[in-house]
Amino acid sequence: MFLASLSIGSMLSALVPTSIWGFLLYIVLIMDIVTMVMQKESNLMLTIFLAISILSAFLDELGLNAYASHLDIGTGFFKQVMTTDGTSFANWMVGVLMFVLPLVVVGMSNAPKSRFPGILAVIAAGLFVFGRWVFSQILHQVI
Repeated sequence: MFLASLSIGSMLSALVPTSIWGFLLYIVLIMDIVTMVMQKESNLMLTIFLAISILSAFLDELGLNAYASHLDIGTGFFKQVMTTDGTSFANWMVGVLMFVLPLVVVGMSNAPKSRFPGILAVIAAGLFVFGRWVFSQILHQVI
């Protein structure tokens, strides 16, 4: 059973960025956290949007490193969900969440200080989503 070999160390080793895509995800993650902290007043909807973006970045980071790490994630449906294939619709939608939700937060925020890190998160997420899509299309091009 794959959960028996799951440990804190293996999960932490799976979160280490291994490529430029992993570093872009951490930029999105850090900028989303900074944007959340810099909100002037408590707004539950904006906080939930940023939390979904942060969780999407963690999910995508674990998926990016599933092949390279020692994280044993089994052989069934969970492995298909967690392993990143740049051409799959599920991974595209996770990236779209990371791109669109901070954009909505930047537009709805009343705190001008929180807009700059939000815009940086949107730019990094856009580079991640569209860059990974372009490179996956180039690498999977059938002649």
